[in-house]
Amino acid sequence: MHRLSTNAKSLPQNVTISESLRSPSRDQAVSPISLPEQLLLDNTSSGSPSIDSALNSSSGQLSYDIPSEIGLLSWEQIDANFVNFQPSLAHDFLGDLGPQDETRLHEGVPPEVLLDNDDTDSTPQFVGTTGEFEPYIGERLIRLYERFIAPQYPIFSTQSRPSPKSSPTYLLAAIYAIAQPFMQFDDVLTLDLAYDPLPTSALLQISLKALEFEIHGPTLPVVQAFILLLARPTPHHLISDSSFRCKLLGTLISAAHTLGLHMDPVEWSIPRWQATQRRRLSFIIFKIDTWMASSLGRPPLLNEENWLITSMSAEDGYGACIDEADWRDFIQHAQLVSTLRRVLSELHSLRALSQLSSNIQQTLGISMKILEELSIWHNTTIISSSDDAPASVINLLAYHYTHINICRALLRCHATDGQSNPSSTDADMQRARHEAGRCLSNALLFVNKLKLDASSQFWPAWAPLAFSSIVNLMLHLLVMSSSSEEAKQRMQTVLDTRDSLRIRSKQLPILRLGLLRIDSVFWKGLDQIFVLQPHIYEALSPEFMGLRNTV
Repeated sequence: MHRLSTNAKSLPQNVTISESLRSPSRDQAVSPISLPEQLLLDNTSSGSPSIDSALNSSSGQLSYDIPSEIGLLSWEQIDANFVNFQPSLAHDFLGDLGPQDETRLHEGVPPEVLLDNDDTDSTPQFVGTTGEFEPYIGERLIRLYERFIAPQYPIFSTQSRPSPKSSPTYLLAAIYAIAQPFMQFDDVLTLDLAYDPLPTSALLQISLKALEFEIHGPTLPVVQAFILLLARPTPHHLISDSSFRCKLLGTLISAAHTLGLHMDPVEWSIPRWQATQRRRLSFIIFKIDTWMASSLGRPPLLNEENWLITSMSAEDGYGACIDEADWRDFIQHAQLVSTLRRVLSELHSLRALSQLSSNIQQTLGISMKILEELSIWHNTTIISSSDDAPASVINLLAYHYTHINICRALLRCHATDGQSNPSSTDADMQRARHEAGRCLSNALLFVNKLKLDASSQFWPAWAPLAFSSIVNLMLHLLVMSSSSEEAKQRMQTVLDTRDSLRIRSKQLPILRLGLLRIDSVFWKGLDQIFVLQPHIYEALSPEFMGLRNTV
């Protein structure tokens, strides 16, 4: 056989699967979208209404993530019962597509384990150290990892390349799971596994169960496996397993501290390849923490005072198992991570929020300095690119996402009643709005120029949220339009973007989350979601009044 042997064996006792989450039988009607129940239920908690209940959507987040888009949230209509809160909007739009009984996903199991279409009562098992994969299948999956994953996560070295014959089971399972979505790029695997596909959920369970024991005495392979589990693509473009990932990140950081990855090994008496590999691992953990904090709207777990490797240099590419062009892109990405970290610290930390939310001048001063740094990165990247060596599209997405995060800080000084903050001036707000408009135009141009062959780079978990943030910025600028003329222009931009996403999302599924966000607004009606100023309400075209009001 060319895959893991499948033995009839029940799931471990501590993994429970609700009947509502099991794969439907073939004679059942299958809904086109299957979502966690938390997204499809209204707030029915007993007692007085609470914002805590509305925010508690557990491991699945639909549309934009609530904490990370608090600026746009401030424009939403939220009454004492929170009936117009975003999860309710998702419920109104999707109707009864999902399961009806409230069931919370198991806290220790990723959603794809519970939502997998495979038979959940039959869990494939590894036998011995390397399992019952044919060796050539394991080698081909490792090559897919090296082709698509390693350029963004170079965690191995030429001296410690993974092997189906010698690498730990939990590490192989993590590699195979993250490489599985790219099997279409391997002709042999595509044919051999066409009718016998890899069970991703089983691979994840194998890795997670083994790591539960290995974490008590962590090694570098343990850290590498945790990194791959965190880096794996989101199982569904409309579902975010954020709670599970945050738990996994905490465990990874604990293991990293045990191994001394928070320190710089450059002066240690170890071979050069080991020192550079440890530095790459340290930075990648810092990178994961940064992207998760930004995309999920949560404070970073690491700080630069107690985590020494926060950047990369050319010397760190020694033995990285990737070519020179990929290492160049990785260095450029590392520079963006540094800039994004600065954005989170200086503009979006709790202390910065308390000091800057009512001070547009100070916000502008900090933002313009960071924008200058970001502009230098962009200009240098474009100049160094060519037709033979184009700029990395995932880096360009990261650039636009970082720019949007800066603009979010600029726009939050605008009150929901349409009046500028007392500390601001018309010139300051006009400058902030102009920068946000320029950011939106560049981001939409980037999306419209995307080619189908770029989809293989958009696998990181933060990528869907980055694309969705473009839609959020577009809606934010619409609801804070200063005149009816501007509102009409913004509305036309929304209409054009919706039409474009409807076509392009069929080829680039990564865009579906942004499309869902726009469609939900059209379904309920812009005036039913946001607090609109009179000149915006008067300028509303019929398309923005809500389809549900005309049905």
